[in-house]
Amino acid sequence: MTSAHDNFFTFKIHNVTKAEFYLNDYNISSGQPWNGVKLYDFDKNGITLNATAGRHKTKAVANWFNEKCKPGRVIGVNSIDDSPYELNFAFLGNLRFTLNNSDINVYSILIGQGHNTLNRNNWFVGGPNFKVSVTLDVGVKEIMDTYSRYTLSTPRGESVTQTSDEVNLKI
Repeated sequence: MTSAHDNFFTFKIHNVTKAEFYLNDYNISSGQPWNGVKLYDFDKNGITLNATAGRHKTKAVANWFNEKCKPGRVIGVNSIDDSPYELNFAFLGNLRFTLNNSDINVYSILIGQGHNTLNRNNWFVGGPNFKVSVTLDVGVKEIMDTYSRYTLSTPRGESVTQTSDEVNLKI
């Protein structure tokens, strides 16, 4: 019997005073439950989303994610891959938050969860509006939006052997 799990993902950014997430589209493996994604929490350290969904990875979900991402870029968290091969679920939405009295909109952000060979969940984040993809340090990957307003990067020291359900969001 399949069941839905809480799947938390955090954007690490300091001093957010308001946050909202608007779901535009999603895809999940056939037969798996999807109870939606919502803003779980935000505080001085970040914004956390919770996708309540089943977990069974398939190529179909990864293909959907990769198609929605074109022509943009993706980073993998807990993954050595630059794009997903199989995912449990993926969703597309708009993240809006207030930082230092300024409203920031991150449009068409894609987030997908899979499972790596070390029996850990991995995540892929990106979207059609992200362009530059660079490796900053050993294991630190970064993507920048088309207009260079913000960047997403994996945590320093992140590797496939660590458990991390977050990316750094820099303005």
